[in-house]
Amino acid sequence: MSHGPGKVQRAILEVLADGRALDAIELAGLVYDLPVDQEGYFDCTNSHHSSVRRALLRLEREGRVGRAGRSRRGVLWMAPEAAAACIRERRKRLQARLRAWEKRPEQLAEVRARGLPRILADLASEGFTRDDLACPTVTRAIVSLFAASA
Repeated sequence: MSHGPGKVQRAILEVLADGRALDAIELAGLVYDLPVDQEGYFDCTNSHHSSVRRALLRLEREGRVGRAGRSRRGVLWMAPEAAAACIRERRKRLQARLRAWEKRPEQLAEVRARGLPRILADLASEGFTRDDLACPTVTRAIVSLFAASA
């Protein structure tokens, strides 16, 4: 039976307390005080990375950390309140972008001409996650953009 968070979990919570969004490799580098290579990345072993991932998943189940999105290297983690605020802000920006397309007929025609797969890929490249694009209100807005042309 557990007696509270372990050393790695406590260190993760301490690092994430400042509100930054970090991936598991960055967290491992900070938690274990790992050296940085010539390109500016932490020199993280598989065991360090695995240990931090396990700790993050446990903390996530307990509601003490949250997923804030993705980077090139994986999931970005934050304190739960900060992660929720980050997701809300990103979805607001996405919905504003979709509304702007609806209000400009020439832009809407261009969006429709490019096709749904290309538009989704473009939105993903701008930092919107699959979860953002699959949000029910966003999905309805995207479908309505393309349904009106049929």
